[in-house]
Amino acid sequence: MDEHDFGDAATFPERAQELAMQAQETLSTYHRLLEERGVTPDSCLAELRRVGGEAAVDKARREAEETLRAMDERIEREVMHAPASNRPLSRHMVRRGGV
Repeated sequence: MDEHDFGDAATFPERAQELAMQAQETLSTYHRLLEERGVTPDSCLAELRRVGGEAAVDKARREAEETLRAMDERIEREVMHAPASNRPLSRHMVRRGGV
């Protein structure tokens, strides 16, 4: 099976739900490992401050804010203003209870 072979259309919703569940499990594992190792946003900022000073922390915050702003703008532009027929498939699946 290559990366684009999802089977027939009848099995697509089940496969999509399976992939969504795998993604949720992976994220849960990732968050648990971070927590076990004491990696938190505050600990990361403290280490950045220790290594690079307050200027490095300010720069990281500015870059994060710019990234979030760009993501918000893209969502607004590509998803929120798209015609209803062009909405992402995931919205249709959520409405039907598939995910």
